[in-house]
Order: sequence, then C-alpha cells, then structure tokens
Amino acid sequence: MNSKYTHMGFVIATVFTVALLFNSCESKDQSELLGIDSKVFPQGVAKNFKLYYNEYKENKSELIAVRDTTSLSAILEAQLSEDYQQLIFPYRIFPEGIRLTLIDDDGARTYINADYGKLYVLTSMVDLRGSVLIELPDGSTLETDQLYWDRENDWVFTDRNFKYTNREDNSIMNGKGMDFKRDFTYFNAHQTYGTMVLKEE
Repeated sequence: MNSKYTHMGFVIATVFTVALLFNSCESKDQSELLGIDSKVFPQGVAKNFKLYYNEYKENKSELIAVRDTTSLSAILEAQLSEDYQQLIFPYRIFPEGIRLTLIDDDGARTYINADYGKLYVLTSMVDLRGSVLIELPDGSTLETDQLYWDRENDWVFTDRNFKYTNREDNSIMNGKGMDFKRDFTYFNAHQTYGTMVLKEE
C-alpha cells in the first residue's frame, strides 16, 4: 500500500516537472515549438504596380446642365507591391521604393520619390521612408527621410529634418518638422535654421 502511494507521488512529480519545463520556454509561442513558421505572408504580390486616384468633382452651373466629373489627382507607382489586406489593420507595402505623382487642378505635377512606402488602407495614410525627395512643378525640391501623406485630407507632413531648395532664387532652407497642403497653397515649417541665400534686387 505504501509503495502504491510512492509510485503515484512519483507520477504526479514527473507530470508537474514536465509541465514546468514546457511553461519555462522563453518567448516561444506554440507555432515555434511545433516548428511552424508564424511569419505573416502577403495575400498578393504585384510587380510594376501602378495605382490611379481619381477625384470626384461636382459641377454646379445655373446656365447649362453639366455632368459631374472625375479627374486624375494622383498616381502611385512601384516596382514591387505586397498586399496585406487580410489583416485586421490592412496595409500594402512597397519594399523596393515608390514614386508618387500629385496632380493639381491646373494639371501641374509634383513628384515624390522614396526608398520605401506603406499604404494604410483604412486610414488612407501613406508612409514614405528613406531618401524622400519631392520635386515641385517650378523645379524646387524638398528632401527628408520620412513623410506622411494623408489622402483623405490632402495633407502632407513630417516631424523630421528637411531641406528645401528654391530653384527660383537659389535659396536653401533647412528645418525640422513641416506640414503643407498637397497643392502647396499652404506651407508651414515648424522650425527653420541654417543659411538662406537671398537674391539682392
């Protein structure tokens, strides 16, 4: 009878020890313990990706009946696009770089190039990183290492350092943090420093 209890105590101690051993594995989830790769894979991959954004315009005229129209407002291009829209917070990434063309009402084009891009589907936000270069219609350029484009509100902003080169007067403005309307009718530099070269009249 005594050996029966000893045997049962040994079994309970063994089960308890094995349970502790499994629970002590540091930061190993079940898929890792079973040898399954838990990395998230894209639901789709596209090469030479091009996406067109059209803007709806309501035409109001009392003199003549004019139909409502849409106009091309932006073009997003990338060599490679990976689609993660199956996730709870869906997004699309452009790991090999991205080129964004913004078109204003007069047809003037602003080009934005970046080493990496991420498009958040639910929030209509585009995150651009790496060597971000903006080329304005007048030839001026703006350089930074991260930039956000809020498509919903037509707003572009960053909290990083930037360099703005004005081709018209060859002036250079350095600063940190800025936000502006997509058509550059409003521009706000949060902090500016460095040297500005001004032409004397």
